[in-house]
This record gives sequence, structure tokens and C-alpha cells, in this order.
Amino acid sequence: MMSMLQLCLSIGLLLAILKFLKSYLEWYRSPLWAIPGPPFRIASWFLGQLPVTIKEPFMEPHKRWWKQAGGGRPGTDGATTDADFIHFCFVGGSHRVIVTNADVVRQILMANAGRDPRYLKKLDIIVSIVGWGLLSLEGEDWQRHRRVVHPSFRPRFVKDSLERVVPDLVSRFISQWRRAEEGREIDVMEHFSNLALDVLGRVAFSHDFHALDSVSKWADGNVGADVDGLSPVTDRMVQALRALFTLNTKKLVLNVFGLSKLDWETQRTRKALNDAVDDIIQKVRSKVETTVN
Repeated sequence: MMSMLQLCLSIGLLLAILKFLKSYLEWYRSPLWAIPGPPFRIASWFLGQLPVTIKEPFMEPHKRWWKQAGGGRPGTDGATTDADFIHFCFVGGSHRVIVTNADVVRQILMANAGRDPRYLKKLDIIVSIVGWGLLSLEGEDWQRHRRVVHPSFRPRFVKDSLERVVPDLVSRFISQWRRAEEGREIDVMEHFSNLALDVLGRVAFSHDFHALDSVSKWADGNVGADVDGLSPVTDRMVQALRALFTLNTKKLVLNVFGLSKLDWETQRTRKALNDAVDDIIQKVRSKVETTVN
């Protein structure tokens, strides 16, 4: 009995080793290494470039790799050059490719992904985080959801909304900078991200994320490293999205081994996100009914 158990364990171990070797060789010999990106020597089969992407701000390593590949440099005709693709590795010997060429992105997004296997999104991690929706659906399901939201993004509607919303928000934004104490350090990207969030909320969702409230609190502070950053946006939807897209070891391990259903924390956060979105929809409906009546 013991020798049979030992034999089964030995066979299982041998199969696991062979599977690992197969995966490692596929990773090592992948033609994707020819695409510009971080060099092979700083990657590993197990973690890929994950340690780098976690330590630095969101997408900063990817932007650096894009610049190192020639993206954003002035060309001979005066226009900036671009690197169409950026390659890097993720955990478990998986490869990732970021498409930066607008024409290729359009081809991917406009392709019949439901029927053409070359353009399947395969966003398993995104689905495990936010569930099925416009971001993760394929084919006819995606087209049906796209038709539902399309009226809100008609060019004329968006243009009118921007003309109505942007001047007021920009004026408020600039006034916060002007009343801040002289000598304050400004993280321009962070400040403009909050401005863009409020513009997006007003124009696309008729909802105020109150992101500029963080800029107002910053303006009330004094010169100093402890107060020069912006406080987090307090909107429930934004907080839920931030929590969903914040990686931690537990979430990462469960996703890698296909056990995302055991990630109770993510499921609770996803429910909080759904509740926040439902609340926004109800408020918009109430405004529309009041306007009609």
C-alpha cells in the first residue's frame, strides 16, 4: 500500500516537473521577446515584472519602457515617434503586450471578437474584479451593451455637456491654486487627474465625484511634505474602484490559481461598487423625472 502511494506521489511530482519545464520553455522561447520592453534579464518565470510594477506608481514602468523603445521622441519630420507594442511578463510565465498604436487598437476594438478568436479579450482578471460588463463582454453581448450607452456619448451631446461643465470646474480648479500658500509644491498629474474625474462624472454620468474637494483641502494646508499630496477622493464608487484595482498578495495568488471565487474581500468590494453605481443611476432617474414633470 505504501509503495503504491509512493509511486502515485512520484508520478504526480514528475508530471508537475514536466508541466513546469514545458511552461518555462514556452516562456523562454516565446517570440514575444522580440517586441520592445524590459530586457529578459530582469524578468523571472514566477514573478515576471510584477515587483517593479507594484513598487512604482500605476503605469509608470510601462511608460518608461515605452520611452526606452523610442516612443514620444521627435522624428525627422517633426512629429513624435511611437512604439506600437510594449511587451512585459506577468506571474506564472505569462506574457503581456500593451498596444499603443491607435490604428491597431481600433482594429482590435472594432473586430468581431465574438467570432474571431484572434481578438478574444480573455480578461479573466478584469472579470474577477469587476464582473461582466461593457469592459469585459464579447461579441453580440458587448454590442448590445454598447447600444444602450451609446446615446449618452453622441458627439453633439458630449460637446454641449463639455461646454457647460468644463468652464465652471476649471475656474474653481484655478481658484484653489491661487488661494494656496505661495511656495506650495503641486503634483500636476495628480491635480489634473482629479479635475478630469469631476469632468467625466458630470458629463458622462451627471454625477459629482467631489474630486476637486481634495484640491480644496490641499489649498487649505501649509507648505510641507506631509500636506502637499491630495487626500483620497471620498466618493463611494471611486473608493470601491480603487480597492478593486489595488493588488495584494492574497488577491494575486487566488487569481493565479483560478480561485478568485474565494476572494471574499473582492466580492464585498464589488457589491459596494454595484450599490454605488445603482445609487448614481437612481439619482439621475430622479433628476430626469423631475425635469420632465
